[in-house]
Amino acid sequence: PSPAAVFATNVAVGVGGPYPAPGLDAVLRALTPPHASGPNAGFLRSDAVLAVVFVSDGDDGSLYAPDFYVNFLRSIHGFHAPNQLRVHAVVGDAPGGCNGPAGTAAAGWRYLAVAAGAEGTVTSICRLAPAAFLADLATEVAAPLPSFALSSGAVASTITVFVNGVGVPSASRGPVPNWTYDASTNRVRFASFAAPQVGDTVRIEYTPECL
Repeated sequence: PSPAAVFATNVAVGVGGPYPAPGLDAVLRALTPPHASGPNAGFLRSDAVLAVVFVSDGDDGSLYAPDFYVNFLRSIHGFHAPNQLRVHAVVGDAPGGCNGPAGTAAAGWRYLAVAAGAEGTVTSICRLAPAAFLADLATEVAAPLPSFALSSGAVASTITVFVNGVGVPSASRGPVPNWTYDASTNRVRFASFAAPQVGDTVRIEYTPECL
């Protein structure tokens, strides 16, 4: 079957269970023990982008405030690596919900808050086109990572960058460097034309800055 057909099948879970459905809690349970070390073992990978897609025709009924779930999702790869998290809310429009070709839905306020807090995206479930949505999602998740966080403060002059074992100098042939070091965020940022591609191995060596 096509990815769009599989997606449509997976999100058609019926109308049974608690209402409003605790979708945010479902993600929390899926990504923490015992599920993360049991049936979902191996799902979280340090070198992979985590993409979370919430699909609901109603609001969330989970226990905690939306900020709790934003911080939880950001903590998985670390608050220093925001580009390794993608959050998408496919829910009813705010403020009054929506009607459209795909049906009727109430406003998904809490899902919208999590998507906004994680700098994610929002799609109206009433106008969802599964094939187009999945194509956009795949493009976003597979996009090259533009920056990489260092594990400790670095002496800028000692930073050397390797991609697939080959040294990449900061200086390029043009006016824009291949990469720069941002001391305020402790990240090495690549120019768009020099960004490593998905599957590349990036190694950054440096002398730690003394405190």
